[in-house]
Amino acid sequence: MTARKRQIAPGIVRQENGTYSVRVTWTDPRTGKRKEVRRKGVTSLDQAIQIRTNPQTLVEPPVHDWQVSDYVEQWLEVKARQLAPSSADTYAQALASALEALGHLKLKAVTPLDVRTWMS
Repeated sequence: MTARKRQIAPGIVRQENGTYSVRVTWTDPRTGKRKEVRRKGVTSLDQAIQIRTNPQTLVEPPVHDWQVSDYVEQWLEVKARQLAPSSADTYAQALASALEALGHLKLKAVTPLDVRTWMS
């Protein structure tokens, strides 16, 4: 016998064990592509409603409120493990001028114009 399920709202089903499963289809504003998100084991109705209201939080990690310099530092640390030391130094030197121009900006605030200005 299958477990009893009860639809609470469109895309939200209460499971017999008291948890919720959520299904939502939405259009990713960055790519314009349709995505379907399914999440089982949601513990509260409020959380299930939040997922239905804002499904992109399940698909994309939140953008940290980092400065470009913080992000580059972390990225270089991870990337350097995959490179020869001389290559890691080359990466760091290549990014130094970018950090001089853009390092003080918030990562999520960098625009294509900022990058073009730095490149020129």
